[in-house]
Amino acid sequence: DNGELLEGVPMRDILIAPPTSAFKRVAELRGTVAATSSAKTIANMFRAYPTRPCLGFEVETDKVAKMEKGGESFTKSVFAWKSFAQVHTHARAVLDLLKRNNIEKGSLIGICGENCTSYCEVALGCLLGEYVLVPLSTHLTLESQQHCIKEAQLGAVFVSNTYTEVYTTAIASAGVEGACKLFTWCDE
Repeated sequence: DNGELLEGVPMRDILIAPPTSAFKRVAELRGTVAATSSAKTIANMFRAYPTRPCLGFEVETDKVAKMEKGGESFTKSVFAWKSFAQVHTHARAVLDLLKRNNIEKGSLIGICGENCTSYCEVALGCLLGEYVLVPLSTHLTLESQQHCIKEAQLGAVFVSNTYTEVYTTAIASAGVEGACKLFTWCDE
């Protein structure tokens, strides 16, 4: 089945194309009606439900409550929520950071980190600004990181603080230090 992925782009072109061709095809889609309407829909959702829970997360281990039950010791995780308004504020901060650093709308933005609310907020910020998000695996070798950064012509890479040093090296050794900016968020 050659189902349509995005307005006239056959799915086979995205899935089978060599990396360089795929990146060129994504570049052609920048600023399309689909990207603009998705960003507006997301922004409207944040405005419509500001106090509702949006992203949940476990509280840090030093804040975890220990309990005794039937003589057995176990740990109870404390779960908290960020509201749509809080997530929107953080996503807008990501968008403002990209704009302040003169990263053009439609640029490819890399992201690398563990599953956490900050990862989602960066992704949403990129979507709101009509940037194209490029997820980068936490298991990439230095050579693979360099290849992704160079071939995708990433305008920026967001990483959790665990990967700051690794991606600083990858960007410098890929020879794109001025063209690709590195931003770090703190792990939760």
